[in-house]
Amino acid sequence: MTWTAIVPLKAEPLRKSRLAAALPLERRIALSEALHRHVMRSIARSGLFADSMTLSPTAPADGVPGRWQPDEGLEVNEALSRIRNATPGPLMVINSDLPLLRVADIKALATAAERTGCTIAADRHGTGTNAVALLPGVAFAFAFGPGSLEAHANAAPGARILRRIGLGYDLDTLEDIAAVLKTGRILPPEVARWLKPGENERRAGRP
Repeated sequence: MTWTAIVPLKAEPLRKSRLAAALPLERRIALSEALHRHVMRSIARSGLFADSMTLSPTAPADGVPGRWQPDEGLEVNEALSRIRNATPGPLMVINSDLPLLRVADIKALATAAERTGCTIAADRHGTGTNAVALLPGVAFAFAFGPGSLEAHANAAPGARILRRIGLGYDLDTLEDIAAVLKTGRILPPEVARWLKPGENERRAGRP
């Protein structure tokens, strides 16, 4: 089965706004770009997708696989619904800020959806949604935002709720960063440089 992947990405000034008190805008943008690049590269490495796109108001940074799909100023759930209506095959939506995402997580999403028609990946709190996988013809209403896990589960009563570390840990707050680091999992180097400032210097023996 060949899939289409959509990765929504906010406009630069809005990225990681809940980290604004701790990180300047320039660093928040750099972090979001590193996370987004990691997610898109994981999608590309999975080999499951005939098409992958970044859904955003502006083109993504250099080095990001896939294509750019302008959101045309639409709210994210409306934009996702339009794309799904125009996509004949199975569709996967994955958040752009999953530092621990691995190819195995993406394949687990696809496998579960192929059995049930819909898979919803829960965040680590059990209240949000970090990914959705849908087969054609399955009734569903996108409801990304606060309380999305319950809303998505209600929209697809037969859906499989998937709980995996790689899909559960997103980055919105300082607490999220601490939780990711506490897992002890190896981070992609381009992400680690923003979450562990000074690590490269320590490895090089500099103070």
